Amino acid sequence: DEILCQICKQLNDHPAMRDKKSRNPEKSEQREKSYMRGWFLLCLCLYSFPPGSNLVRFLRNFVQNGPPNLANFAEFVLRRTYVNGSRNEPLSMEEINAIQKASPLQINVKVIHSVETLPICCDAATIAEEACTELARQLNITETFGWSLFAESNSEGYSIGFNKDHLFDILSRLEMGQIQKGEDPRNVDITFIFCKQLFAPWENLDDDPISIDLIYEQIINGM
Repeated sequence: DEILCQICKQLNDHPAMRDKKSRNPEKSEQREKSYMRGWFLLCLCLYSFPPGSNLVRFLRNFVQNGPPNLANFAEFVLRRTYVNGSRNEPLSMEEINAIQKASPLQINVKVIHSVETLPICCDAATIAEEACTELARQLNITETFGWSLFAESNSEGYSIGFNKDHLFDILSRLEMGQIQKGEDPRNVDITFIFCKQLFAPWENLDDDPISIDLIYEQIINGM
């Protein structure tokens, strides 16, 4: 909360707000850029960790009165992170670029051995449960038990699951691995796969023929 309060204080008392009619256009432009970078930093923090329950109401009021082109986005970020919780990893470069543009992210997910992919619109606060639920909806899968997201990168597999874990934490870990090896983190190649990872003896899929077909395909051909 202290970090968020300090950023809000700097923005509220920023020279760009105190001196909106500067006689020096160049200095005025520099102050405006600095002011917008402050809002960008606030959005980065809000996507990384939520405010405490005592601060959230005041912070929501603050962002609602922000710059017209950022107020709605900042409030959206605050709402998303407050619901889904803190990130376990730093934001990835792809996420930072999207936040800077105040634009959504999209991942394309393979389903077992299908050539086609399913697009999922998401953001830095998206959790695996949300992505899996959307995939199940697109595929018309009615019984979601055991279905989860899986990621592949450089012939290595990573289970993401159907849980509250943040979707892009895996991308952040892979980027940090690239940096530790002295390689360009922008070269991370990751493939998301939607598959069945848990099977239960009590499952009855008679009313879910799509799940039956996908599970059969997975069992016969493997991952």
